[in-house]
Amino acid sequence: MTARLVALILVALAHIAHAQQGDTAEAGKRFNAGVALYSEADYRAALVEFKRAYDIAPNPAVLYNIGQPQFELGDYAGALDTLQKYLNEGGPSVPGARQKTVADQIEKLKTRVGSVEITSNAVGAEVIVDDISIGTTPVKDPLVVSAGRRRITVTKPGLVPLTKAVD
Repeated sequence: MTARLVALILVALAHIAHAQQGDTAEAGKRFNAGVALYSEADYRAALVEFKRAYDIAPNPAVLYNIGQPQFELGDYAGALDTLQKYLNEGGPSVPGARQKTVADQIEKLKTRVGSVEITSNAVGAEVIVDDISIGTTPVKDPLVVSAGRRRITVTKPGLVPLTKAVD
């Protein structure tokens, strides 16, 4: 059993203990399904289940579990954001050893991301990165993206969409 799977199971136990009220029982089921799928290396399905669990009953501990399949799937920017959010939201409730492990993962992830600055003269245009809408222009801060080729599209009704590939 890998260290990550053991960590997932430990977090699952903490989450189940927290998820005994109302709709959180459904979150517990989703979370357990995510743990099972992760142990089978079905990272996409595990990610869906962990996200569903978090949407139903937001618990900072679940963010750790969301970050792990993101990392395995090569969504380094997503994993970086999620794990930073985990440490921020979890605060002092994150055990010291886990804080160190996550801090090490964050440092590794920082070497696997880049930033892209989006500028446009069309205010209110939708910005899409690799088929995912990230908002509208103007985009204040540079976007953190996973290293590699990214496809960025800016589109607005009445204007010709502009698509660029960036490395």
